[in-house]
This record gives sequence, structure tokens and C-alpha cells, in this order.
Amino acid sequence: APSLSRRAPVLYRLALVGWVAIALAFIGLFWVDVVYDYFDLLIPCAGVPGVFNDCNFLSLTSAEVSVWTSWGLSMQTYAVIMLSGAVITFLVYATLAGLLLWQQRQRWLGLTISLALIVTPYTMFAGSRNFGAINPNLIGLATFASFVGNAIMLVFLYLVPNGRFSPRWAYIP
Repeated sequence: APSLSRRAPVLYRLALVGWVAIALAFIGLFWVDVVYDYFDLLIPCAGVPGVFNDCNFLSLTSAEVSVWTSWGLSMQTYAVIMLSGAVITFLVYATLAGLLLWQQRQRWLGLTISLALIVTPYTMFAGSRNFGAINPNLIGLATFASFVGNAIMLVFLYLVPNGRFSPRWAYIP
């Protein structure tokens, strides 16, 4: 089958520009979330973390901070440890997305899977609560990004394994 760039060169260029725009937006949002989470984890939680309050679910209570510091460890160390999994996941997914895009950029399936790999860390680790805490005007952007990320993941699931919408009833003309 001829490549996407030969069959529809204008559509292919638009798809690549869209891919780059969406990927850069999600990469930026992910890193903003990681930086916010880092500073959020430096502050002990007054209540129970993650239970209907403004604390990050990874935050330590004051009692836990006392234990942590009694071991000679700082809150910065705790924040780095807690966020390292998300950062490593992002780096692995971004590397796989880059390799896939490099090898399969001429196919819709390659573009879709590589974009799904870029979007996944944001949808797994970021939340609109963080963006609302940074600036209440960002809640809409974060919600929209989550919607787009979930839509990309849904398209990815329907395109696997052969690049065509499956099952047949999911085909969109």
C-alpha cells in the first residue's frame, strides 16, 4: 500500500502539524503538573491526603513528615522519589513514541499509536485539580486536555491491531 504522504500529501502534512501541536501541548502540561506536584509535596497535609481536601494524595501528614525527617531524609527527597515513577514513565513512553514516529510516520496507525504514547502519561498522572490550584482559569484547559487525551486513547484502542476501525460498527466514514 502506498504511504500516507504519497496518497494525500496535504492531509499528511496537516496530520504531522496536528501531531506536533498536540504532543507539545501534552508534554508541556505534563511537566507543569510535575513541577506543581513537586512543590505541593513539600508541604505537609493538614488533613487526610486525598480525602475531599486540598492535599495531594501523595502528601505526607505532619506525623509522617516527623518520621521521614527522623530518618535523616528531606521533603525534597520524598518529592523526588514520589515523582520519579511518573517522570520515568513519561521518558519511556516519549522514547517509544519517538521511535515509532520515526519508523511509522507514514501510516495513520503509527501516528495514532505514537500520539497515544505521548498522551498517556498526562492522562495517568495529571489532574485538573492541580491546574485549578495554579490558576482557576486553567481548569477548562486541563479538562479539555483530558477529554482530548481520552479521545485519542479511544481511537487508539479502535485502530489496534490492524489500523482499521474495529469492530465494524465503530467505523466512521
